[in-house]
Amino acid sequence: MGSKRNIAIICYKYPPEYSGYGKQLKSVISKMNNDHLNYKLTILTAFKSSKTEANTFLDIVPLGTDFTQKKSIVFYVFCLRVLLWLILNRKKYSIIHCIKAGPEAVVANIVSKLLDKRLIVKVAQDELSDREVKEATSLKKVSRISRQILLRTVDNFIAISEEIDHNLQKRVSKKSKIIKIPNGVDDKRFAPVDCTTKRAIRRNLELPVERVLILFAGAINKRKGIVDLLDAVQKVKTKNHYSLVICGPILEDINFEERVQEINKTNKKIKIIYKGVVTDIEKYMAASDIFVLPSYSEGLPNVLLEAGSTGLALITTDIGGSRDIVIDGRNGFVIPTNSSDLLAKKMELLIDNEDIRERMGDETRSVIENNFSLEFVAKEYEYLYSKLFCENKKK
Repeated sequence: MGSKRNIAIICYKYPPEYSGYGKQLKSVISKMNNDHLNYKLTILTAFKSSKTEANTFLDIVPLGTDFTQKKSIVFYVFCLRVLLWLILNRKKYSIIHCIKAGPEAVVANIVSKLLDKRLIVKVAQDELSDREVKEATSLKKVSRISRQILLRTVDNFIAISEEIDHNLQKRVSKKSKIIKIPNGVDDKRFAPVDCTTKRAIRRNLELPVERVLILFAGAINKRKGIVDLLDAVQKVKTKNHYSLVICGPILEDINFEERVQEINKTNKKIKIIYKGVVTDIEKYMAASDIFVLPSYSEGLPNVLLEAGSTGLALITTDIGGSRDIVIDGRNGFVIPTNSSDLLAKKMELLIDNEDIRERMGDETRSVIENNFSLEFVAKEYEYLYSKLFCENKKK
């Protein structure tokens, strides 16, 4: 096919490797009209396991390393190999699309300038913000400031949230284009179910059938607010019995499993059920009544989109991305970070009031359908790619 209609996509973790940005990329690609577009995508990733996702439209090239399991070394070896691949295979692509604005994006920007290739960098979280600099130690602070400077001249940035768009406006060159494309959700896969179906799903998943069910899905670490959530459940005052289901990998040693066991022993009103990493999260969404995500930072959280699409009442924190999805008091509640007392009160309110849960859930479904449909997002990417291909022809 040549390079004119080929795109090299840099994605450090692509499914089945666990990452929100990789999961989102896979979802968008799955909705693209491959026959109509007539181009080839090559994903440069770090892990051989991702090779299983390849097809006629999509090629996957693992560029990690097997000689060590140390994450930082694996990542920087990946960046180096991406640089070499892009240079050695310059005739195999005309557009570079980097899924995060990390060091790999610096590599992509250097190559795009050297080889005169179009570049898109998606800013998936707080990679180009004051926060990432402020929270860093001295050495990392210098590294992050340097990266932000080196990325100022990227051709095209994708901002997935209002906060990211605002951060980019302050930092990037006036010649850079900022395109607002949110994350999307498959609103057919993640859809509300009736009471009978909900009960049947709970039985199949071996979850309590009669209790109000609260769901948390995400990495088990401090950034996702899991410590605040466990603190909050111990403060909830309700006459009703309820369950908290937690899905996701344990990424930090925060005595998570010990705390869960302790709460289950001492608090008879709640049962916490840890399911680990699941491949059928849509079933857990459909089985639930409330979704909680008390994160400290997000880009535009996929799990919040999925829970909203399923028609769940949402509780989240007042951070960028989450604010784009949840309208406080309308389709859920938005609380400050590090607020376990207030989180407990909002959980109490929803546990004890089915009518509020249902009203908010209906409203959330409407918000998702109107603003975050995966079909809409895929078409936005198709339009962007087509536009850049046309610009290439004019060069």
